[in-house]
Amino acid sequence: LRILLVIDSLGSGGAQRLFVNLAKKLNGLKHDVEMFIYTGDTSFFRQELTDCGIRILEHRKDQKGFSFNVLNALRAVLRNDYDSIISAMHTPSIYVAMTLGLRARTTFVVCELSSSLARGHFVRRFLFWLATIRADRVVANSITEAENMRRWPGLSKKISTIWNGYE
Repeated sequence: LRILLVIDSLGSGGAQRLFVNLAKKLNGLKHDVEMFIYTGDTSFFRQELTDCGIRILEHRKDQKGFSFNVLNALRAVLRNDYDSIISAMHTPSIYVAMTLGLRARTTFVVCELSSSLARGHFVRRFLFWLATIRADRVVANSITEAENMRRWPGLSKKISTIWNGYE
């Protein structure tokens, strides 16, 4: 399978570690794995991925907040016809959902690696909910988070739980 992982950066965070583990495992299973990043520190996990032959598609974000340039760069990347796209966190998931639109042939998985109850701008939280509605599956990082998200309209049957960092 051709799989694209989408996350904001390759900085030293927990979500990034989880995605690096996922990328390496999928690559080890002989899937064609690429990672799209668009902002922040890009060097912490870079060598670990490139040593495994995982291609990093990088776009430098030109502004704070929402960026149409990131959306356009991701749209160009998606012309490569991936079988599956997996995104981590709110903003990357919003970008993927907006880019995919109603394209049905690509499986889209959203990974909620923080808390859906965290305070934040209403518009961003609403757009993230729309991204989860568009997703084929939603993966939460704890049982409590999965229970919280199951209360959201349209999500009760597509939520799964993983443990952060578990290989």
